Amino acid sequence: MHDAIAHTSDLAELKTLRTLATLLRHPGRLTNDYIAGRRIAWITPLKLYLTIFAVTFFLYSAFKSVAIYDVSTLAAVDQSGMWTKAINQLAAKNHVTAEVFMANVNARWHRYATFSQIVYPLLFAVALKVFYLRRKFIEHLVFSLHYQAVVFLITILAWPLYYLTGLGLTSRTAPLVVSITLAFIIYLLLSARAVYRQSWPITIAKGVVLYGAYYIIYTTVTFATLAAAIILTIRHH
Repeated sequence: MHDAIAHTSDLAELKTLRTLATLLRHPGRLTNDYIAGRRIAWITPLKLYLTIFAVTFFLYSAFKSVAIYDVSTLAAVDQSGMWTKAINQLAAKNHVTAEVFMANVNARWHRYATFSQIVYPLLFAVALKVFYLRRKFIEHLVFSLHYQAVVFLITILAWPLYYLTGLGLTSRTAPLVVSITLAFIIYLLLSARAVYRQSWPITIAKGVVLYGAYYIIYTTVTFATLAAAIILTIRHH
């Protein structure tokens, strides 16, 4: 949040606004400019990524109906009831109420989720390296930071709709989820084409697999941090 507030002052010279607009409207341009050494006009990839994440984390944590990093949200969208049952059992074993147990888990989960954000771009950069061996790892890392900044930015733009519809997968939210997923995939294809300059058939084939890798990385890290929060909450009781 400190970085987010600090960069607000850049609006006076339109640096932040220009960076965000270019990030959305011209996939791959920021990455190409950074690799080519044209960096003065833009916010650095790491600061851009962390700043947008800070805003995303605030919006999707401060408001209960769209709290992603909240155990109660997982329990609410789980129609099988397994989450609720497991939480009640763990709370009973720790001799606390379910509300207190979830609050303790959420506090740890928030910390771990924040620190784990650097893992996403690193792992995704590794996946990019597998598909584009001739490019330097730092170039993949810059691409990864910019792409995930876009993912967070689109998520921010979708926040008002999620706030109205909730996070559960229903007939109301399905079109929104599909639209956002398509936006993520299309942006990845456009930016990969602009940066790595391969043919469209090759770009599409690699892009689809890379998005699958990105989804697996995101899901694995997210639930790994949740598992760590639950385990350490139990151990430190």
